[in-house]
Amino acid sequence: MVGIHELLVREPDRGPCRAVMLTCFDYRLLRPACNLLEREDLLGTTDLIAWPGGAMSLLTEDAEELLSAMELALTLQGPPTVFLVAHSDCARLGGSGRFEGLEHETARLEEGLQDAEATVRGRFPDVRIRLIRLAGDEQSEDLSPFVCGMDEMIDELTSPFPRTWEDAR
Repeated sequence: MVGIHELLVREPDRGPCRAVMLTCFDYRLLRPACNLLEREDLLGTTDLIAWPGGAMSLLTEDAEELLSAMELALTLQGPPTVFLVAHSDCARLGGSGRFEGLEHETARLEEGLQDAEATVRGRFPDVRIRLIRLAGDEQSEDLSPFVCGMDEMIDELTSPFPRTWEDAR
């Protein structure tokens, strides 16, 4: 398909959908999101919902529309896991300059992810939810306390976000 990377297309022999990922539509997140899915052996078996603000949009007027999209994916595909992703320097939140420093921005993202989790849990109480906070040049974390083994991802996810399309390649 034109414009679609072959790794993003579900391969017929890969089996059923295994996850849904709600992430920001910011192009800088595509590579870290794909790297995360690849490390988790979920690349090619995950439905992606890309929306301005990602998981943080579950705290806005867009929540019902996003929950409906998740409901469709969860009903039709039946994946056991939902990834809720937020990132630093998100334009939907006003960018990093809106905050009083990295600690304040990080705290806001973590609080927002926990609120987003509660929103999703209210609609889908039995689904496994993983919270992911991505940062451009600082620490990136899987905030789900029951998930381990994320250390090997840190180098890949903490490299600075590309600033141009050429840098993203």
